[in-house]
Amino acid sequence: MSTETAVYLDFVTFERSLKPADRALLEKRHLLFSYPVRSENEFEMADYPVSQGLLMAACGQVGCQVDGEMALIASTGVSLPEQAKQGVTHVIIHPMISSIDDLPDLVAAYRQRYPDALIVLQNSDQHQHEKLIGGPQSDEISHELLNRLPQVDWVLRGFSEHALISLLLGLPTQAAMGQNGQGKNLSAFFTLDSLPQDFEAGGQTSKGRSIRVQRSRGCLSGCTYCIEGQANKSIESERSWDGVPIENFIDRLERLGEKGFFFINVIDSSFEDPGKRGLDDLRRFCGLLIERKLKFSFKLHLRAENIVKLCPDDLTLMKKAGVDVIVSGLESGEQTELDYYRKIASTETNRQACIQLEEQNFFCNIFGHMMFAPMTTVDIYREKIAFLHSINRCWDFLNMTNRLLVFWGTRIHQQITEDGLAERQCVNPGWVDYRFKDLIVGQIDKRVNEMKRQHPEFLDLNNLIYDSMNLESRLLNPANAHYLDMAAERFDVFRDRLNKRKSLLNDLYRDGFQKLAGDPDGAFLEGCDIAKEAESQRQDMASLLKFADDLEEKPETLFLHTWLSSVNRFGVGD
Repeated sequence: MSTETAVYLDFVTFERSLKPADRALLEKRHLLFSYPVRSENEFEMADYPVSQGLLMAACGQVGCQVDGEMALIASTGVSLPEQAKQGVTHVIIHPMISSIDDLPDLVAAYRQRYPDALIVLQNSDQHQHEKLIGGPQSDEISHELLNRLPQVDWVLRGFSEHALISLLLGLPTQAAMGQNGQGKNLSAFFTLDSLPQDFEAGGQTSKGRSIRVQRSRGCLSGCTYCIEGQANKSIESERSWDGVPIENFIDRLERLGEKGFFFINVIDSSFEDPGKRGLDDLRRFCGLLIERKLKFSFKLHLRAENIVKLCPDDLTLMKKAGVDVIVSGLESGEQTELDYYRKIASTETNRQACIQLEEQNFFCNIFGHMMFAPMTTVDIYREKIAFLHSINRCWDFLNMTNRLLVFWGTRIHQQITEDGLAERQCVNPGWVDYRFKDLIVGQIDKRVNEMKRQHPEFLDLNNLIYDSMNLESRLLNPANAHYLDMAAERFDVFRDRLNKRKSLLNDLYRDGFQKLAGDPDGAFLEGCDIAKEAESQRQDMASLLKFADDLEEKPETLFLHTWLSSVNRFGVGD
């Protein structure tokens, strides 16, 4: 990792101090921001990445002409929008690890369309599965991408707002790697609080009433498996966490509400960071929302070891403030794996966090869990299934099938290399191929990845259950109290049927996945019509929503499809 000193600047001060000649130069820059997505995964098309939105906003604020587009990646190749933009000087691509093998074709397509433009790769979003050009090996990753992609002119490592604007001014910093070498000027970062609001909030790229937002960057936890705490730092002295004060964040949310946004997906890896003050910030956040009478539906990420510090009154306050979806990364239901990952929470803490979140029936709770990891043995696999069954989560097909994703150059890559489960091969941006300590576990992992591809009905049902949990939670949002009154007994029937289906699948999947431990290639849930279950769940949702059939204005604050990444949907590996 670079040992240069991290310098933080205030963006507003920086923008105001630009010289007339610099402004004139920036006004001549026409930037086209490209977001490549897999066309078969419609979920990725729902929102643009926050990191790209911030870049667009910052560049627009200093005078650049800014446009954005999606580039679709399919089995037949790369498809750019039919209409080319005129006068593009720079193409800024948001690379995705899930489509890294398609980057050469994508870059070639843009080079053909815009032969005179500079092509730049920015760092990818603070988002699961996708962080790419950051972390302790970001220099090596940048060089490798330039070697693989000779038509790319520049690669920006780490948070890229200052690096990109400096590049546009002809003053590349050390955070910029080019085909002719590294920039020479001092790197710097803009504080998150000083950056202009995400470009998406202006309605340029948003869809519907949903938006991703970010209150903070980074993570204070030292988990070795997770990309957030590592890839967010490309310089040793860079801040582990940088955030917007709660009051300022509420002000931003109020402006989003005025623009018509209601569903707020806060992508911070842990909303209750930083440190001891984090939970007080969470309470302050909820109190201010209620005080200002702001109506939203929030999705937040919280850590299990902090959830157990919340009392019932805290959870009631959160629900009153509009928190509907809570994501907590349990990661494993077995202690030796948690120790390997250097997780703070124990299995018992994880269990207690689940109980606390579930017992009041307020929230749609999503508990991240990785079933397959290099160190997983058959005995550990069985123990993890038993843990999930004990918290009524074996129904979650993702929790039963998720694989640990190891990013090249991260600490867990070093761990499994030292354990002989991966090679310290040449630079290989993206995910690391690893071996399983237990060959049987490797066979089970391969089997379930095949199931994801060959039997999409499992994930269709899984997503419908999560959609239903979202709907259930949002009907309990105070902003939707009038709809809950209209739904009346329909809601009780819906909730009862949903709980029964989850209990049924909790037992069914437990038994099916346990049998794979004895025979990875054996029959799986023979005689079970999962597609029929999915259709039944779809009908249950439709029946609940019939209360709105006669309304002139249909509800816009109740339903939002549950997002799935390409990895979730299609699996990973051969």
